[in-house]
Amino acid sequence: MPNPVFDSLRQWLSPRATLIITSVAFGSMHLISIGSGSTLGTKLLYALMATTLGFAAGVARVRGGGLWMAAGVHWGFHLAWRNVPVKAGSYEFLLVLMAVGLALTGAVLLWGRDGVKAAPRESGRVAA
Repeated sequence: MPNPVFDSLRQWLSPRATLIITSVAFGSMHLISIGSGSTLGTKLLYALMATTLGFAAGVARVRGGGLWMAAGVHWGFHLAWRNVPVKAGSYEFLLVLMAVGLALTGAVLLWGRDGVKAAPRESGRVAA
């Protein structure tokens, strides 16, 4: 499944630059999200957490060659987010915990067996 923004950036930039730009863009979009909190500090922590989610999903996109692995990372994040019990006053701690977990997830995917290598591009031809 193609991703026009990611694929366009990959044509002009290195995989590292593409991951940085798309991760920061993904995080920035979450500054105005409903769940981002009411204080500036909480909004920034939420954006940091979303940036690390974008990083983990972006690495999954590079490693998997399509959007399905990235969608799985995003879905897994939301599954965890909904099932972690949060006590009043611990929202900021949860944001930091999730950001660290997502950064580690991206790092594990990034430095897996063979490092980051783009999956082979499909030629669009049907195999005989």
